[in-house]
Amino acid sequence: MRTGVVTALAVVASLAVGTAASATTPPTGQNDPITGAGPSGSVHALPLCPVNTYVDPQAGRSCLPLGVPIPEETTKLATDAPCAATGELEGFFTDPSQTVAMIECFLPLMGTWITEEWSARAAPQMVPNNYLLFATAGPGVNPDPAAIPGCLFSPGDGPFYCPWDGNVYLDAGEVWNMYSQIGDVSVPLALAHELGHRFQHADQFLQAGDDPTEEIPTENQADCVAGVFMDWLARNEYLTPGDDAADMVDTLVWLGQFEEGNAVSQRTHGDVDQRLRAFYVGYNAGWSDGLAACNGFVTDMILAGPTAQSS
Repeated sequence: MRTGVVTALAVVASLAVGTAASATTPPTGQNDPITGAGPSGSVHALPLCPVNTYVDPQAGRSCLPLGVPIPEETTKLATDAPCAATGELEGFFTDPSQTVAMIECFLPLMGTWITEEWSARAAPQMVPNNYLLFATAGPGVNPDPAAIPGCLFSPGDGPFYCPWDGNVYLDAGEVWNMYSQIGDVSVPLALAHELGHRFQHADQFLQAGDDPTEEIPTENQADCVAGVFMDWLARNEYLTPGDDAADMVDTLVWLGQFEEGNAVSQRTHGDVDQRLRAFYVGYNAGWSDGLAACNGFVTDMILAGPTAQSS
């Protein structure tokens, strides 16, 4: 991935991805679980709380101030910092101590994309309250659960969005592993997936109940959102031909493999097949559809209508 506008990237995915089914169409084949035939969950939605507040389940699910606004174990990432790299980001950062600077190269682009994609809506609420990075990973660094109300986090966990406080949480070691072992494009792809959950929260999606598989349609929809963002990067000529296309597939395979060993009844995310196909529904949507291509994954989650832009 590159930091400036360069030669255009034209990638046509060779995967058979199809399109999202109608919200009223029940699954008919083994690959159909990437679409949904029911609601996003069975538990009522959480309110969208302002920065430095959280949902208190014991107080009528109202938004209350955090005792510690930013957990001590975390670094709040800047969304408008200048990127330390010039040109190609792949391999530019060479040490884990540069993780913050590396992530902050992507966040301004994500902010621009949100503004463009949601220009007809209340764009500020689509931005997570904070991007918080646990600066150290390893034994003994498990943060105080009281500092992250409603969210359980352990070192080594991948990026996740916490609807209880509206923050995106990252583990420095895990993000660095993605960057150094898969490639630079893996980081914005994973972050865009978490933005997908923020969009769902803003649209008041239902929370999953006791059945963990209730989460799968919303997770696949978030992969579709990531595909829309990566397509935006490609159309704005930030991606590196060849290398980034391969790294996107590698990232999705790496993420999907975490569910491969689980029984279907225990899965909370899609497997490799689902994540690849869901991602490319969004990636192949084009300017005219954008996030609207991701609407069909769950019946009660209409992210957006078609945009006015054309390719």
